[in-house]
Amino acid sequence: MSEQVYEESIEVDADPQRVWEVLIDVESWPEWTPSMTTVEVISPGPLRPGSRVAIKQPRLAPAEMTVDEYVEERSFAWSSQMKGLGTVADHRVDLTPTGSRVTLVLKQSGPVAGLVRLGYGRMIRRYLHLESTGLKGRELNQRHYESRASQPGRAWTTAYTASPSRRPSGDSPRGELSVPIARSCR
Repeated sequence: MSEQVYEESIEVDADPQRVWEVLIDVESWPEWTPSMTTVEVISPGPLRPGSRVAIKQPRLAPAEMTVDEYVEERSFAWSSQMKGLGTVADHRVDLTPTGSRVTLVLKQSGPVAGLVRLGYGRMIRRYLHLESTGLKGRELNQRHYESRASQPGRAWTTAYTASPSRRPSGDSPRGELSVPIARSCR
């Protein structure tokens, strides 16, 4: 039986607690990473061991993940099982001297894991990269906007454009999406 491991780490100039808050808000992931089309927590309540989460990603079959491990403000892991392929995705936030380190690890095992790597390995690595950089961007942008918006007399304006999305919709290979292109404070 083959096991394939993909890993991506990124440094974030932010408090681990704040990064954790962004990371565990899994239903908002499609807002900051094009590697996720939809993420829906199926189980009632907050994310915890046993929670089930439905995930749709571009170019992949929908998956239902089950949270297997959960350490508050530190890490969580979820898994799924398909014919011939088991997947475990681990999400960790560690304290560093400059803020936080986020580590995403995807492990796939089973008789078809090697074939999946041949056919999808490059895309899996790209998705992990998009997720880590998207998380970093979400945290830094969110913090910047919150600090600027808290200043008295400030009002936000956002410019939008209707352009083809890099994230295909479920109905068409290139859905139209209005996306923010600029955000400024007056």
